[in-house]
Amino acid sequence: MPQIARRLPSLLIVAAQYGGLVGKLMLEVFSDRVVVSSPSLPPAPITLERLRKGEYRPCSRNPLLAQCLSYFHRIEERDSGFRRMRNQMLNHGLDQPLLGTDTG
Repeated sequence: MPQIARRLPSLLIVAAQYGGLVGKLMLEVFSDRVVVSSPSLPPAPITLERLRKGEYRPCSRNPLLAQCLSYFHRIEERDSGFRRMRNQMLNHGLDQPLLGTDTG
């Protein structure tokens, strides 16, 4: 599994804790995949369909946290994480991430 695909979920969990999400973000690691379950949809104006197509302008749920993480070099390239993870998965012969909703 590409390194960015292994590292991104932990950053998502940290960002979610400080981003005002209601509920728990869950990370499940299997031998063949990593599943990240979020209690909310992406921040507007990003939609799941735009994420699937790779046609979106990145935005942060918590811009102040993103700015601090960037300043202290805790994130490599601001506003590029999901797109970079998706591209690396495809470049390594993996399927693109599956994005969907589950209402329980």
